[in-house]
Amino acid sequence: MEVINIFTDGSTLNNQKKGNRIGGSGVFFGDNDDRNLMLPLKETKLLKVTNQVSELTACVKAIEIVSSTEKLDNKKVIIYTDSMYIVNSITKWAKNWEKKNWTKSNGKVIENLELMKTLYQLSLKFKINFKHVKAHKVEPDKNSKNYYLWYGNFMADKLAVDAAKTLLP
Repeated sequence: MEVINIFTDGSTLNNQKKGNRIGGSGVFFGDNDDRNLMLPLKETKLLKVTNQVSELTACVKAIEIVSSTEKLDNKKVIIYTDSMYIVNSITKWAKNWEKKNWTKSNGKVIENLELMKTLYQLSLKFKINFKHVKAHKVEPDKNSKNYYLWYGNFMADKLAVDAAKTLLP
C-alpha cells in the first residue's frame, strides 16, 4: 500500500493585537512539490486568527489538496502535525463531540466548531491518519530516522511563517 506523508503547520503573528492578528497555514508534501501550500490568514470580523485556527486550516487544506490530486483508494494518507490539539481532537475527542452535538463535557460548544467539523468529516471520508511530530527540535543527523520527520515539520513551519509574513506591512 502506498503511503502519502503530508506535513502541516500553523503560525500566528501579532498575537497581542486583538482584531489585527495575522497567521499562516503551511502544507508540505515534499521538496519542489507543486502541491505545497503557504496560505496567509488575516483576521476579520468572521475569522479570529489563532494558532489553532491556523493549524486546523492547514490540515483541512492538506486533505482538500491530496483528495483532489490523488486517487486515494488503496493509499494510506498520514498527516504529521506538531499540534497535539489536532491529533487528540480528531483521534480521541471528535467522535464523542459529534454524538453530543459538538459540545464538550461541560456542555459548551467546542472551539473552532466549523473548522473542526470539516476536518473530522474529511478525515473520516478519506480515512486520514494523524501523527504527532515534535516541533522546533534541533536538527538531527541527516542519516538518522528522525531527520525525515524533523525536515517535514521544519518545512511546513517555514511555509506557515512565510505565509503570515506576507501580511506584514
